[in-house]
Amino acid sequence: MRSVRASGVVITPRRLGEHRTAFGFLRLLFASFVIVAHTPEYADGNQHRELIIRVFGTTTFGGIAVDGFFIISGFLITGSYLKSNSVIGYLRKRVTRIYPGYAVAFTISVLLFAPIGGAVISLAHELLYIASAVPMLRYPMVQGAFPGQPFPDVNGAMYTIAYEFRCYLLVIVLGTTGLLKRAWPLAVLAVALLLAAALLPDAIDHIFDNHPMREAILGRPLTAARMTGSFLFGATFYLARRHIPLSGWWAVGAAASLCLALCWPVTANLGLAVFGSYLIFYAAAAGARTLLARVNNETDISYGVYLYASPILNCGIRFAPAATPLWLIGGGTWILACAYGWLSWTLVERPVMTWARGKTSRTNDRIAAGA
Repeated sequence: MRSVRASGVVITPRRLGEHRTAFGFLRLLFASFVIVAHTPEYADGNQHRELIIRVFGTTTFGGIAVDGFFIISGFLITGSYLKSNSVIGYLRKRVTRIYPGYAVAFTISVLLFAPIGGAVISLAHELLYIASAVPMLRYPMVQGAFPGQPFPDVNGAMYTIAYEFRCYLLVIVLGTTGLLKRAWPLAVLAVALLLAAALLPDAIDHIFDNHPMREAILGRPLTAARMTGSFLFGATFYLARRHIPLSGWWAVGAAASLCLALCWPVTANLGLAVFGSYLIFYAAAAGARTLLARVNNETDISYGVYLYASPILNCGIRFAPAATPLWLIGGGTWILACAYGWLSWTLVERPVMTWARGKTSRTNDRIAAGA
């Protein structure tokens, strides 16, 4: 999993149940960053009190977190595809990782958090809405929820899930066309997407404006370009992992370069993808033999924390006294989101993934027997 060379450290992706990288800790950290970013934004309706936006003016803790999630995902999912025996086996793993936790969180957001937020719902109507929206990985919206609050969407943070799954499907396209054999084509594509998003945002955002399937296939083009670019940088690191030395001095240089890149909107997202990727994988390797490697590893609550934090935060803002400090609302949100994340992992995500792994093993055994 981790090997040391004279030039630095080389890492390969963490597998479920192993303790040799700090990817689990980093995922939980990024999920926590989302809460840090959203707490002042959800309370004020703007980002003026968000720390990173006040320092750099180009992104927030939430933006860093989303890019970090997609970078790590690109690394791990590319490894998953290349290690899978078939496209069907790969898809089974990806569907069972994304859909069950998401579907339960979507349902709870609509049937529990929306009424807590003041919405009057019809059970039959909402069940039909859930049945139509969940397969498309939409984020839940219920009219009348959280009236008067700046972000009344029941769970707006879930919008990224559809983009994540589209990246999973993109990996299949890249794999079947042979583009996962070398790192440089992915790096070129990633840079092109991020530069296009930075330099031509209006043109990118109006691609396929009149196409009836644009939302289902692509989502918002500008968002898709940014998130896919970050994902592809993670994939690039996976393919080039044995040739990229991870050293402390390089990490210092990457951190300084990242801070410089964040000073300008044109370079912010590309800097996050390039220098942020290096820092993420350096941290994952450096934390391999520390306590960080045990944080959020076997019990991975990060997905659940991300799925439930937004409605919990909105409820906190709705019911907390006006003078409640933001740090208390955000801290309470984090604690409750961790509890929901643990329940999601224990009752939904892990059982389904365990079933899927068993089914994949039985299928491989039958194929081997037939051969």
